[in-house]
Amino acid sequence: MIRVLSITAKAPWLAIPSRQDSATPVPPKQRDPAEQAAALQRRETHYRGVRDAIEASFLMNGGRYL
Repeated sequence: MIRVLSITAKAPWLAIPSRQDSATPVPPKQRDPAEQAAALQRRETHYRGVRDAIEASFLMNGGRYL
């Protein structure tokens, strides 16, 4: 604790500001509908790839999950 106090005395910018000192909260960023659709498409493509890989592994192992 003493070490922390001596560091912050020498470099006050290292002190953690209180919540009241912080800036006003930033509202969440709104996504563009096209960007949101592209992200959904990527998630669905990834899901299908993982699902197909699991199914292929299942079938290659004689119907047994490893």
